[in-house]
Amino acid sequence: MKNGMIWKILAVSAVVSGLSQMAGRAADLDALAREDYAHAIRPGGVDGSPFWNKYSRMFMYPPAFDFSKGGPGTVKYRFTVLDADGKTHVFDAPSSQSPLTPVWNDIATGQAWVYVSAVDKDGKVHGIPDWPRDRFLRSFWRSAPFRPGSYPPAPRSYAEAVAKCGDEIFERPATQYFLKTGKPDPNYTHNCYPAKMHSALILGMLDYATRRPDRAEDALKLARNVADFLISISQPKGAPLEFWPPTYADRRAAGSFRYGQNMLIYPCNVGTAYLALYDRVKDAKYLEAAKSIADTYVKLQEADGTWPIFIRESDGKVLNENRVQPTGVITFLERLYRACGDEKYRACGDRAFAWIEANPLKDWFWEGQFEDAPLCAKYENPSKHPACELALYLLSRYPGDKKWIAVARDILRYAEDQFVCWEKPCAANGHGINTSIADPFTQLNRYNDWFFPCVLEQYVYYVPVDASNAKLIKTYLALYRAEKNPLDLAKARALGDALVRIQRPNGYIPTEYAKVEKREDSMQGWLNCTCFALSALAELAEFSGE
Repeated sequence: MKNGMIWKILAVSAVVSGLSQMAGRAADLDALAREDYAHAIRPGGVDGSPFWNKYSRMFMYPPAFDFSKGGPGTVKYRFTVLDADGKTHVFDAPSSQSPLTPVWNDIATGQAWVYVSAVDKDGKVHGIPDWPRDRFLRSFWRSAPFRPGSYPPAPRSYAEAVAKCGDEIFERPATQYFLKTGKPDPNYTHNCYPAKMHSALILGMLDYATRRPDRAEDALKLARNVADFLISISQPKGAPLEFWPPTYADRRAAGSFRYGQNMLIYPCNVGTAYLALYDRVKDAKYLEAAKSIADTYVKLQEADGTWPIFIRESDGKVLNENRVQPTGVITFLERLYRACGDEKYRACGDRAFAWIEANPLKDWFWEGQFEDAPLCAKYENPSKHPACELALYLLSRYPGDKKWIAVARDILRYAEDQFVCWEKPCAANGHGINTSIADPFTQLNRYNDWFFPCVLEQYVYYVPVDASNAKLIKTYLALYRAEKNPLDLAKARALGDALVRIQRPNGYIPTEYAKVEKREDSMQGWLNCTCFALSALAELAEFSGE
């Protein structure tokens, strides 16, 4: 046999062997996924746990619902589930609030209905004597699970995607305006949210300076310009919110009804950016600026350990009863403590963490808090952002602690369950998920415009956003570091590949997957989201050794 033929045979054998190994890995991951999807997530009714899913419309993990008890003589309950394929699944359970675990993996993806009946000792089936119908009947969308090996790969390496995205951010006109003038571009509408946008730009440029040494001088100058501008517009010493930057710069967008209010989830973002800038340039004024922001948090911390969500800047008046989901504040205070060693910052963070333990970790209420979103009734508008931020904090603050790793795993399952779409959540007739609180006209029948897999933002804006993909990527990677579960890394890569596939030729990663008309124009996108997506892809590049 000629050598050329031998090499061809060996090459074909290697390909077949490689394909076999890939199939084996996919099968292994699929087995891990099926096992993981058998977990019910914080089911209500267990040890006094409330039902957090009253307004939820889709589930990837087996849900438990707040169904009523049967009448006298009831000994068990019969659950009947009708799925999108027209198949009926039946099982008996000791409680009307049992999760759908026994039949969950057999329920087809799509719209489903579950009905619960009471069964007496003679086996006779009775209806639940309670109204309205949601006391014994519930419809929901059975979400498609993660299917290992079924998602298209990225068209370029993560490192190349990161390089293209970083260049695009640096070169866009609004960024160059800040570099040249020391002030934000008034033509970029989202600059009306200075604390949010400018803190993200500082962090983005610090990262860019590391990866582009040839542009590092300008990138660092830009980061300093942005920080100096934020310091210049912050509240003066002696003001009720002294040293805090404004949430709203003017009356554009949400500033039309919230101008003059400060949303307390954002000063900590600026403080974190100041700390990162101090670490890089060693200018003490940025460390002092971070301390000043933290000192106001310490001063305003209330007896329950947290803070109100909105305070009026002019007189310090509290404007609502909602509490800050304080993970961002805690993370900032912990970083500051590690930077300067002052125990008061860790103590303040620990008091806020005690509030988290007593509240969202008990009632599983992860309120979506955004500067342009309404404040809603409990459980009407959750978001995975505060939940995943807590998971990331726990894994960083308590590395190797099995208790907190388990909590982080619960959080990650919840985030995937409620906000990840591995496939289109839409039937052939165009109908699919929709939450009761959201405006259906911004979502309904636009699923064909979505890009999959994707991650949704919050119930009141239940559409894909690049920063939501990024948040799940970072959380999957953090859990992978903690437990080395290959399923976490596979999911992170699938979501990262989706970000790279939607990246535009100029490097721009669009904010809103759902809006085709906005995908080409960075002036329509949210800079903070693009910077966060860039950071997540950079983490993936590190994992890939790029």
